[in-house]
Amino acid sequence: MNEDFTSFAGNPMVNSILDSMPKGAASSFTMANLVWGLIFGSVGFIAFSYGKGNAKMYPMLIGIALMGFPYFVRGTMMLVLIGLGLCGALFILRD
Repeated sequence: MNEDFTSFAGNPMVNSILDSMPKGAASSFTMANLVWGLIFGSVGFIAFSYGKGNAKMYPMLIGIALMGFPYFVRGTMMLVLIGLGLCGALFILRD
């Protein structure tokens, strides 16, 4: 079991899987997207927990949206804009 991951580079099965993936799929996993996704996902989890504990629908729905949207947005700027918009909606729609 002394193999490293570079030994998979020449594997035809791995190459066929990588070739079948959309060409832009790997570009969405930048460090900035991962960090912003973690931040907005954490805020979403807190909002969802708050809404569930207090039986408030808006924080629950916005929390779900904050946790889920980073999986579907590719660009970092778009991720930040949508996340800030949802956080603003969370602030505006408070009771």
